[in-house]
Amino acid sequence: MRVVVVGSGAWGTAFAGVLRAREHDVFVAGRATVDAAPYDEADLVVIAVPSRAFREVLAHVSGTAPILSLVKGLDPESGERLSTLVRDRPVAVLSGPNMAEEVAEGLPSIAVIASEDQALAATLQEAITSPVFRVYIQPDLIGVELCAAAKNPRPGRQREGRPDHARLGRDGAPRRGVRRRGGDVLWPRWDGRSDCHVLPPDRPQSAGRRDDRARRDTRRGQG
Repeated sequence: MRVVVVGSGAWGTAFAGVLRAREHDVFVAGRATVDAAPYDEADLVVIAVPSRAFREVLAHVSGTAPILSLVKGLDPESGERLSTLVRDRPVAVLSGPNMAEEVAEGLPSIAVIASEDQALAATLQEAITSPVFRVYIQPDLIGVELCAAAKNPRPGRQREGRPDHARLGRDGAPRRGVRRRGGDVLWPRWDGRSDCHVLPPDRPQSAGRRDDRARRDTRRGQG
C-alpha cells in the first residue's frame, strides 16, 4: 500500500514506522513538503497533526485517496467533528490509548479504527495490524471521535499511577491479557510474572466465594 502520512511530529513519525514495519511504501510530509507529497498516487492519506491545524492541512491534500485521521479533538472554528470536514472521499478515524514514544519503541499498542465505511475499516485493519500494534474496528465513528476529543485535553491522566512491572509501557498496561480461542482472556499478575495468571475483574465469582461473602455479611448484620 502506498501511504502519505501528513505530519512529521512524534505521532506521525511513529505511525509511519508502524506502516513501514508492515512493508508499506510510506511518504512522510512535513510543513515543507505538504504540497509536494504524492497524493494522487497514494492508496491512503494519514493525517497526524494537531486538531487546530486539521482544516488547513486538509486543504492541501489533493486526490481521492481515503483519509485516516489520527487526530484527537474537534474543529476549533466550528466545534464540529474533524471527519465531517472531509468531503468527497472515504474517511476513517484511528484512536486509542497510544503514546507516540512507546509505539516508536515497538511496545505493545492497541487502537480502534472507526468508519461508516466498514469495508474501508476492515481493509485498514488488515493493512495496519501487527504483532505489537493491534487494531479493532467498529462503526461508531461519532462515539470514537467524541470520546477522543473529551479525553484529549488532559492526555494520559487515565493512566496515572498504573504500575508497569512487565515493562510493556503505559499503553500496554490496560490490555496485557492474552486472548485465547473462544474469547477467554488470561490476565498476568501485576508483578509481571508471565507464569501466573488471575481472572479478570469482571469474571463471575465462584459459588464458594459467594457463600463466603454471604456469611461475612450475615455476621456483620448480627453484630
